[in-house]
Amino acid sequence: FDMARRMFGISMARFAAIMMPLTFFHVASGILFLLLPVKMGDRKPRPAGRVMDLAVTMLPIFILIAVWLLAGRLTIRFTDSHYVPMLGGIWAAIAWVHVRGGAGRTHWRGIVLNRRIYMLMFVVAGVLAFLEVLNTPLRDGGAIAALVHRNLIAMGAPQTAAVLIIPFIAGMVTGLAEGYVGLAFPLVLPLALEGGPGGSMARVVLAYGFGFAGIMLSPVHVCFILSNDYFKARLSRAYLKLAGPVCGFLAGVLIMAWVAMRTG
Repeated sequence: FDMARRMFGISMARFAAIMMPLTFFHVASGILFLLLPVKMGDRKPRPAGRVMDLAVTMLPIFILIAVWLLAGRLTIRFTDSHYVPMLGGIWAAIAWVHVRGGAGRTHWRGIVLNRRIYMLMFVVAGVLAFLEVLNTPLRDGGAIAALVHRNLIAMGAPQTAAVLIIPFIAGMVTGLAEGYVGLAFPLVLPLALEGGPGGSMARVVLAYGFGFAGIMLSPVHVCFILSNDYFKARLSRAYLKLAGPVCGFLAGVLIMAWVAMRTG
């Protein structure tokens, strides 16, 4: 988000004001297409819990966030990666669960020898390596995304269509927000800045929104891969479930682009 608005030279307040409503479109689409069709069945009464019990249950998450924020401030001099302090928070949360739960050697041996963990590690590493490949210059000096941009221009594609398609493709092939912003936005920047203030802001909304939609539909999106594996869901059925919410989100993108064009 911050990287995108910096590339286009837009203030945080203005960018947030025009993009924030997309959150409501996203949530509303999820409720409409995913939650409402689910049959809840008969609800059984549950004993009322206490706030303290909930706090204790959520403590590992709070520990992870606290250590992540604290370690991030301490390690900023040595590394700009946010994954290093996050890893520290994860291990701190695991240590707390171990001390409180008293897990034995058999339990930890089962975790260490779990093949699914290592398979997912290889998948995540492969996704990141694929992103690096996309950033690697080819023999003609350009990256893959740059070739896509050139081909679209050579085909005589409308500029607005290029602003939509390039971020969408970049989101699909990288599955990362940093990927589609870093790859696509430098290419669509000259196109998005044409057409006056209103048209420029509208194209920024379109580029950001369609790039995010590409991430949601990407087969290499790490969150999608992990969720699909954890719940043992079929990939084809998961895509069918995603189609409705993504279309609802894109409808919101088009509406906000129209608002941006009208308001200038």
